Amino acid sequence: MLRRLAHPALLTVSLAACAGEEFTPAGGGASGGAASGGASSGGAAGSPSGGAAGSASGGSSAGSGGSSGAPAGGTGGVGGAPSGGGTGSGGAPSGGGTGSGGKGGTGGGSGGSGGVASSCPAGGIQSFQDAFSTPLNSSAWSPYYLSKGTIGTSSGVLHAKPGMDAGHHVGITSNASYSLDGCALWIEVPQVLSKGWNGETYLMAMVDGSMDAEITATPDAASPSGLKLVFGVEQGGSENNQAIPYDPALHRWWRMRFPAGKVGFDTSADGKTWVEQRVANRPTGMNKAFVELGAGTFSSNGTQPDATFDNLNLPPP
Repeated sequence: MLRRLAHPALLTVSLAACAGEEFTPAGGGASGGAASGGASSGGAAGSPSGGAAGSASGGSSAGSGGSSGAPAGGTGGVGGAPSGGGTGSGGAPSGGGTGSGGKGGTGGGSGGSGGVASSCPAGGIQSFQDAFSTPLNSSAWSPYYLSKGTIGTSSGVLHAKPGMDAGHHVGITSNASYSLDGCALWIEVPQVLSKGWNGETYLMAMVDGSMDAEITATPDAASPSGLKLVFGVEQGGSENNQAIPYDPALHRWWRMRFPAGKVGFDTSADGKTWVEQRVANRPTGMNKAFVELGAGTFSSNGTQPDATFDNLNLPPP
């Protein structure tokens, strides 16, 4: 894919992570398994490995006295650690035997998958948020290549409109870099550059012009939509990409996750239920990154709709 040059601001911005509070999105909430016999609470939304196991309270059951002095102890509730059976009563005149203890209950089921990492520290990349409902915040973003297109907010979204000539790119880059470990970066993309344009629409976590992770919509004649969605990592100018046919409804939301040493690439139709598309090795030394959004052309094109972005690191409306 066409390489964007690093914005000049990247050469002067400190690599210290911008302070911010952790944000746990509502997307991808986990559904915990409920243990029968106990009251199990499901997994909380925002857990990276799915919901936490439910904590069930088992029912304690005292054994009732058996006939002829052979009472059986009660069985503990499934989902908890039951108390042992009580002493049997009744039975033969010589006295009933002692009831056996209840069976040990099993724990609650494990929660569902799909939550966003809750371990992202303050100053992590998912603390950088923008609803694009106000004019572009110059303290947070630096536009680039304005001579080759236009970019700005309108009607509650960010519009990126590259020029019609080949090699025209326009976008915005965060003024600060943010830590990645345990964090995620996601965006709603209502519209990408259409298949009629030979161009691309992209979300990047970028260290510099030769190290990044990105999701890009770009032309593909073999795809029913005429576009493909590329999940790529780059180090030292060497790219490692995988792609799927782009579906504008199913792939409206894009996400990158950053577990230790890895990059996970996900898509979603609604920003709530996510589908993992790829997991790749993270480029060596990629511990912090700038956020970049934009669109650009490979060849000369006619007029067409803008690429639009919304809800950076925010839950769906």
